[in-house]
Amino acid sequence: MKINLNKSATKSLIDLFNTLELNMSASDIALQLVDGFENLDLIEAFESINTHAEYVHLIKELYAYDESDPFQKTLFTKHLLPAIKQVYLSDYQDNSYYQTIKSVEFSDGNTALTLKHYRKNQLLIFDDVTCSGDDFKENISLAYSPVDYPYLALIQDDKIWMAIIPHEINTMKDAIEEAHGAVLVLGLGLGYYPFMIASKDNVKSITIIENDQNIIDVFTKYILPTFPDQNKITIIKDDAFSYMKKEHHKFDFAFFDIYRSSNEDLALYLKAKQNEKYYPHLTINYWLENSMIAHLRRIVITYIQEVYYDYQPEEISPLDKLIDHVAHKLKDVEINSYDEIVTLLQKERLINLFL
Repeated sequence: MKINLNKSATKSLIDLFNTLELNMSASDIALQLVDGFENLDLIEAFESINTHAEYVHLIKELYAYDESDPFQKTLFTKHLLPAIKQVYLSDYQDNSYYQTIKSVEFSDGNTALTLKHYRKNQLLIFDDVTCSGDDFKENISLAYSPVDYPYLALIQDDKIWMAIIPHEINTMKDAIEEAHGAVLVLGLGLGYYPFMIASKDNVKSITIIENDQNIIDVFTKYILPTFPDQNKITIIKDDAFSYMKKEHHKFDFAFFDIYRSSNEDLALYLKAKQNEKYYPHLTINYWLENSMIAHLRRIVITYIQEVYYDYQPEEISPLDKLIDHVAHKLKDVEINSYDEIVTLLQKERLINLFL
């Protein structure tokens, strides 16, 4: 890649690099806070907080916020703190899925369905990330409840496999709205998504592909019998990608939800996008796609930064392979305006760089 920019465009490019650093810093702090609450390290410190102003002030104290530091001021006042909302979660308890299976608790081998709680003032990830502006500012979504909030969790080998929490409910709304006809669901979990779309008149059938027989067994035995529209649902044990290649012609819409850890989600998403050429007629919704796109955009901006400053990082990153792939794709590209960079970072162009 060659970059030839005038003074104005160069300023926009530097702003893009600065925003990348702010995006990553805000995400890092958000994850630190969420992890701190999950590990109970922060529960005691925040349990006596009664106002949002006090909540924000305590976060500033935890990170020794210095208003005289321009980077820190922008990080906290424009990226991190506006992302945190106080919310009352009673609406999520009224959710029809929760009301249907809230009394279903079981323990079967290494798998159990149990009621867990977010504690008062516990910070949680609330919704998917969105992006705004030509500098691609990431808008993260965080929330806390002023009272304890119960939620259902499927535990496998002492780890949460799936939980019906506000984040899951919020990030599946669009896919629920879009579902129609014969629907293919890739990934089972607790069956929240199939439950919600089964009640739609324009959804005729739901085929769920799950590769874990144990999850299928406990779901079929304990959870599925509570579903009012279970006659629409068929569950098949198979690999998601193999099944789609063989049977895609049977479906009108697919929901892709097989991510299980942050270490594998990007690779699975890219593999799924690569395979779209096998079923061009099929409408597919990918769970947490905005987050995937944000991660891909960070990689490309990092590569542009390396080119602009003509340096190679000393430490080896897990993403180096993807950066090298982008470098190969863009090796003959010449950038002469900031608008060309903005175009490069749009969703479809961005995805094509990784396929």
